[in-house]
Amino acid sequence: MKMPRSTPLKYLIPLLTVALAISSALSAESADLKIGAMLCLSGECAEWGANSLRGIELAIAETNQNGGVLGRKLKLVVEDSHDDVPSRAVSAFRKLNEDRGIHYLVGPTWTVGAMPMAPLIAASKEIVVISPSVGVKEFNESAPNILNTWPHDDKATIQLAQYAISQGWRRAAIFGSQDPFVKVQSDAFQAEFTKLGGLITTRVEPLPSSRDLKAEALRVRASTPDVIFFSNYQVDVFAKELQRINCQVPRLSILMEKERVKAAQGALENTIFALYAEPTAAFKDAFRLRYRQEPGITADTAYDAVMLFVRALRDVGRDDAPMVAARLHTLKDFRGASGIFSVDSKGAVDKLPVLWAVHGLDYRKLEASR
Repeated sequence: MKMPRSTPLKYLIPLLTVALAISSALSAESADLKIGAMLCLSGECAEWGANSLRGIELAIAETNQNGGVLGRKLKLVVEDSHDDVPSRAVSAFRKLNEDRGIHYLVGPTWTVGAMPMAPLIAASKEIVVISPSVGVKEFNESAPNILNTWPHDDKATIQLAQYAISQGWRRAAIFGSQDPFVKVQSDAFQAEFTKLGGLITTRVEPLPSSRDLKAEALRVRASTPDVIFFSNYQVDVFAKELQRINCQVPRLSILMEKERVKAAQGALENTIFALYAEPTAAFKDAFRLRYRQEPGITADTAYDAVMLFVRALRDVGRDDAPMVAARLHTLKDFRGASGIFSVDSKGAVDKLPVLWAVHGLDYRKLEASR
């Protein structure tokens, strides 16, 4: 009996190549869609990073419960960016960027770690980054694949300067530092305050990590200000030092965290600061249900960062980072955990600051703020 001739190898190879390509494509489509997170989980900014991580985890859990995105489940990959050490922040980005399966990243946490990353992100065309907490335009405006869900803090700082003048305070001292973000806020306050007729009595700028602030406190008191503006992260340490030398001047701050209020042991009482609207009731309920605690600062904006990616991916209909970035820049009236907002052509969000005051271990909204 004559055996059938085998199929020539030259025909089998193209068939196998096509089959493997189809199999690979199907596998890629069914694989998890990775979301990278480069957040400060250690150091001075750890409270912000930990809050953001919880918001991200909640957004991913809810998305996966609702079927995922494009038929794929979201998978979180986390790196500690330790943003108060710029070299470590850059290392965290590079590690995530080496994973070719990651195209969408949430982070970083603070400006000091973000700015050295910006040119590296700009050069990486196949990724999109949304920060939940970097409040300077220099970050998101450095490239079309960089966005913020936290507003530019200089707008809030300007509002604080206007509030000071409205209270009849004409002489202000500034407690800043050499940190890039802090310098932006100090400059913004000084420019607006002096434009409105105020006088800066002194501006102290120690190293960001300095916790021995006795000399700075004495210098501020000696300048006899009507009000002190805190743009430095070490508000708890400085407030306690002012209390120790009996400097009872009204205080304004661009930054406030519950942990620092607690650490200040009452020294920050009645300090007025700028934040944004509270998270939505639905988000707070979902957060409490999952974590058995209230959402902290940036939990809502980090949640929104993930949900912006989800919305853009669904609108685009494919896992294509440049197309997703382009879509993100056109989103209007997005209903997020941090409220309703739009994204502008430069990757910033439009949110109005709200003035609050420290009250015990909590905050109270100022009736006069708009």
